[in-house]
Amino acid sequence: MIEIVNRWTNAVIYKSATETIRSAMEEAVRNGASLVEASLDGARLNGASLNGASLNGANLVRASLNGASLGGASLVGASLDGASLDGASLNGANLGGASLDG
Repeated sequence: MIEIVNRWTNAVIYKSATETIRSAMEEAVRNGASLVEASLDGARLNGASLNGASLNGANLVRASLNGASLGGASLVGASLDGASLDGASLNGANLGGASLDG
């Protein structure tokens, strides 16, 4: 069981019976779940299909997003400091106010 929680309140914002954070994230996006302010610090999301994801204000610090598809995703105000984005597709993604240090 994977639980994705709010980065500030630790309230569960999505629950999945899958075994990995990557599959839980893909399932959440397919189901149209809002992942606003999700706590994903250090998450391994290599190759994940997250097109159109709602990740405004999410904590993706040190997350591994190599080869991930984030086309059309909303990452407004998200923290991506130290995240690995090699080969990630960000076509049409909204990164307004996102932190991308390192």
